[in-house]
Amino acid sequence: MIRRIATTLIALAFVVVTMSASARPALAAGRCSTSAGSATDRIGAFWQCVNSLSSTDYLLAEDLGQWGRNVSELDPTACISVSDFKDATAGMQTALDAASAGIPSSPPKSPDVEGRISSFWQKVGALGPGDFLAAPDLGQWAINVIDRDPSRRIRVNDFRLSTAAMQAAFDRSKAAGVSCKSVTRPTPPPGMSFVSGRATDAATGMSLKVFDVFVYPVAAGAVSSTGFYAPGGYDGNGGYFISLLPGTYRASFRLLGYTTQWWKNAPSGAAAVEPRLPR
Repeated sequence: MIRRIATTLIALAFVVVTMSASARPALAAGRCSTSAGSATDRIGAFWQCVNSLSSTDYLLAEDLGQWGRNVSELDPTACISVSDFKDATAGMQTALDAASAGIPSSPPKSPDVEGRISSFWQKVGALGPGDFLAAPDLGQWAINVIDRDPSRRIRVNDFRLSTAAMQAAFDRSKAAGVSCKSVTRPTPPPGMSFVSGRATDAATGMSLKVFDVFVYPVAAGAVSSTGFYAPGGYDGNGGYFISLLPGTYRASFRLLGYTTQWWKNAPSGAAAVEPRLPR
């Protein structure tokens, strides 16, 4: 039987795209989430929407996920101390639990989410309270929360207070001239960008451990007929990262026993949308 791959592709600090061939439970659309425009445009639209709501209104899981992606993209080099990170995420988790009390839990978005969460906290736990995490780690925490239970929600006022505390922590680190590296995303070599994401079995949702990513450069609107294997690595949990020079590419994902999967579930390379890495 030939199976299909479902992939998530993230061009760091540039674009977030989800590709999935699997059938999953329908989720309530976020009240303030949007995928349109640049990171700056999306963040502006997101907070304009949030500020239009009453303090007793609720934001939904997809809103929290959008906020997490915004945090990751706006400034991937922004830092937060481990101590502040633990305090801030604990506070937001308490607010999520309070607002979600009595609401039936929804099935996880992926069956291996508990393993990913465990791995995440092991990495955080290996650091001291005075060490620093990067913005994408905070974004990943938020995405883990809604992957575990897409029914989560939070009162607008609690969301504002929690995110304000997090922003203050980022500001303190910036004022101190702190530098940091993400525990969930690698740092690209000089002059290059990383493309990262996750690949799963479209039928089961389980992470694929090792697979091949091939990219095809695009120049002046013409797609190269020759793809090349993209060097990179895997985290053993379906996550991957590949290093590329700035430019425009089409990407395919291959694994023996599976059909070749193109970015955004395009049926062929000719129809594939092009991820662009900033110069």
